[in-house]
Amino acid sequence: MSEIINYKTIGKNIKAARAKKGITQDELSNLVEASTSYISEIETGNANPSLTILINIARVLDTTVDCLLGDIQANVNEEYVLRAKDILADCSDNERRFLLDCMEHIKADHRNDFKYI
Repeated sequence: MSEIINYKTIGKNIKAARAKKGITQDELSNLVEASTSYISEIETGNANPSLTILINIARVLDTTVDCLLGDIQANVNEEYVLRAKDILADCSDNERRFLLDCMEHIKADHRNDFKYI
């Protein structure tokens, strides 16, 4: 699977949360014990923050890591759609119908199997 984490989106979300909170990069860097240049690099998507840094930034900015991550779930969903398209791309109409029918049955069976758990 290709990389699904969009660090530019994370950076934009951090910058927006920081602006909403009314603090500078310098203030944020002091509060999370990181350099100002590192915070700048994160906000521009040029640095990949560790989970620890993300948690600390979220705490300081009164938000959640989930909010900072932004549209990652959408990226994951798009990745699944792209994979399905790739699988179906070279199939005949009959193969596509068969595979889609199989997917529908497997999905229904899977949901029924876990319905009572």
